[in-house]
Amino acid sequence: TSNSITYNEGGTGTYYIPSGLTDVVINYATDAALPEYAFAGVTVIKNVTLNNVTEIGSNAFAGCTALTKVGFGTAKKLETIYSSAFSGCTALYNIDLASLTGLKTVYQSAFSGCSKLGVGYEKIELPAATYMDKAFKDCTSLKSLDFRNVVSIGDACFYGCTGLEDVDIEKNDSRLKAAYEMVFAGCTKLLDK
Repeated sequence: TSNSITYNEGGTGTYYIPSGLTDVVINYATDAALPEYAFAGVTVIKNVTLNNVTEIGSNAFAGCTALTKVGFGTAKKLETIYSSAFSGCTALYNIDLASLTGLKTVYQSAFSGCSKLGVGYEKIELPAATYMDKAFKDCTSLKSLDFRNVVSIGDACFYGCTGLEDVDIEKNDSRLKAAYEMVFAGCTKLLDK
């Protein structure tokens, strides 16, 4: 059986997270933001489902090293992923970014150090959004990216993504408004082509 907890809006104060907790379901009655540091450093969580979440706060899941899957349920209208929201989630690989049709901004270092992000995926399609500095820094398992909808890419956005071999930007149809410095610095496989 799975040990799980449901996080519902409205409570305040400190909460205890059992050591056997593996699944988290966020159920907001209406659209709401998941607060910063909500589950930061909780190293037993493996699966998260977000319902009616419009924003993921800074460091919300930072350092959740066992986290492998994030599902969006009814959160497909997620608009913002703030700084370091998933940074250091070294096991995270299963996250369907392409399904986030309302995504507008992914802030600095949001997925930094997610070294398994991209495992099992031939190509990851990035939704129409602005990706800030170092958003995917050191995501060493990213292999191929589809930029057809990307609006803007910040400094060193994919810095150190050593597994990145292919970036499809040809179908962007002029949506890409800005790409800043060192976007692909340290992407040795991509730069060797």
